Amino acid sequence: MIPPFAQFAEKGLMLWLALMALAIGWRCLSGGIGLGGILAHDACDCEEQRPAPERVQLLIAFVFALAAYARLAIQSSGAQGAAPSLSLPEAPNELVA
Repeated sequence: MIPPFAQFAEKGLMLWLALMALAIGWRCLSGGIGLGGILAHDACDCEEQRPAPERVQLLIAFVFALAAYARLAIQSSGAQGAAPSLSLPEAPNELVA
């Protein structure tokens, strides 16, 4: 059983993280945080609006690895009615590699 203060702290932290994610997302979408050239090597590539292939590949690999780990975490949470796990699952070596 989690003490009431710990539950309050957990909910507060989750709310704060969600609000920070929303604020950063909003700033990115409204132009407050410039994302131009984030996939380019240098200013020359940025002016030509040409992304670097290895950066695009890394971005795609990151998204797939994040989805695979999230799926692993959801599967390892167990059946309905089971006690929730207190830690994240160990990342498989294949995913890290």
